[in-house]
Amino acid sequence: PHYVVNQATCRFSEWAEEFPEEVAIARAAFGQDVEIELRDVDITLLIQPERVEQADRHVRATEAALFFYGLWFGEYPYEHLTVIDPAWGGRGAGGMEYPTLFTCGTKLGTTPDMYVPESVTVHECGHQFWYGLVGNNEFEAAWLDEGFNSYTDSEVLWRVYGPQRKTTEYSRIAVNGRRMTGIPAGGKFGDWALGRRWEIEGYPALKPMRSSAFLDLWRDQPWLTFQSAYDDPRWNDRGSYLRQPQGDPVDKHAWEYRDGGTYRVNSYPRTAVLLRTLKGLVGNEAFLRGMRHYAKTWRNRHPYPDDFFAAFQEGAGVDCQWFLEDAFRSVKQADWGVEVSQSRAAKPAGWFQEGTGPFMELADGDDEEEEDIIHAGDEQAQEEEDSDEDEKPPWAVSVVLSRKQDLCLPLTWRITYEDDESETFEWTRAEQLEQNWHRRAFESDRKVSSVVLDPDSRYWIDADMSDNAWYAEKDEFTALRWSERVLSQWEHMLLWYMSVGG
Repeated sequence: PHYVVNQATCRFSEWAEEFPEEVAIARAAFGQDVEIELRDVDITLLIQPERVEQADRHVRATEAALFFYGLWFGEYPYEHLTVIDPAWGGRGAGGMEYPTLFTCGTKLGTTPDMYVPESVTVHECGHQFWYGLVGNNEFEAAWLDEGFNSYTDSEVLWRVYGPQRKTTEYSRIAVNGRRMTGIPAGGKFGDWALGRRWEIEGYPALKPMRSSAFLDLWRDQPWLTFQSAYDDPRWNDRGSYLRQPQGDPVDKHAWEYRDGGTYRVNSYPRTAVLLRTLKGLVGNEAFLRGMRHYAKTWRNRHPYPDDFFAAFQEGAGVDCQWFLEDAFRSVKQADWGVEVSQSRAAKPAGWFQEGTGPFMELADGDDEEEEDIIHAGDEQAQEEEDSDEDEKPPWAVSVVLSRKQDLCLPLTWRITYEDDESETFEWTRAEQLEQNWHRRAFESDRKVSSVVLDPDSRYWIDADMSDNAWYAEKDEFTALRWSERVLSQWEHMLLWYMSVGG
């Protein structure tokens, strides 16, 4: 009964003026014959009185979803949308979607770069499209709406709000930054030493240092020990996917997943990561055409996975059924790595045959007979000899690419030289299926400074990206800097425990 009512209107013209590049990309992908201008939508926001100052943020997040989802997948067809901020204590009612109405979720003391309430608002508004307009059966194919929505809301949040600032909560009050390392642990001895739990036979367990917001804040002193952190929501999708990348295939009925964890990973972040990889595989314009064609073909209908596969490929104009089957109907993983060796090529020494002729001796260094020809007074000959000695042999380089998992995708990789010039190559899918490694050995007058796999970050499903790049010069400073901060935090915590114990 205490809701404060706010009215607003989402206008395409205003958002198109703010994001002209996105409009241009859509026009290029869909062509001039496709109408991308969207209708204006009236928004009614019902917000709690203590959070009235967040009203504009709820509205902007709602408009962001209406604009980008509509631009990419076709406009929201209704004239009105209702947004509800649940009352304090009613969190169970938050984060839920219904046609033309959805509930959010927020708290006090937030900023837009924390994505609260922005994240849940964009996500729930996005359900007006996936499942609201393209209505799959969520019990049988949850990923067709939750996964598609997770992909799209991350793309919207990144474009509108930039990186997400990470915070740590003490009694639901957010503090900027994150710990550099975990809290000490150590079983029974650790519980005793840190005062968490003292067990004495015949007596109730004592918990003199039981965790509380006040004690945790006192212990951590975040203003001294925390590190500021900003995350890309798209990479957060990847991080969540890697928690259980092989638990189940994505395309399964909800009740057939191994457990709740694999249901959530497959229905939300894994699908988002696979769609992002699909975009990298076929290209952004083809991906947009494929997704829009699917959304248009199945609007106000009830598609199943095969319907998505067929409509996407028809709209994109790309045959990628092999990827869709491997990605969504198997637990195949992708993992590539690169190894590089580089050294000065040795000068030839020994007997070598010239073509089919006689063997000739090549010595490492100048021939003694040639040295005798140089006379002491022949300065020009001496300079030429010195110049030859200064010439260094070329670099002998060996690059070995490895495919360590079953999922094969055409892989772009790049060699960069010390003069910043680069060469780009492709390890084709057919080559990977024939052999799981590829070697390129060559000599170069320029030293190789780096070799990077997937330099444009087209694929988001590589299980281990730590071996996807090689650099001639190692970064020693970063490791030392982070080690120093971790040690400083541990030193601070141990001194705190010692002081409390004393």
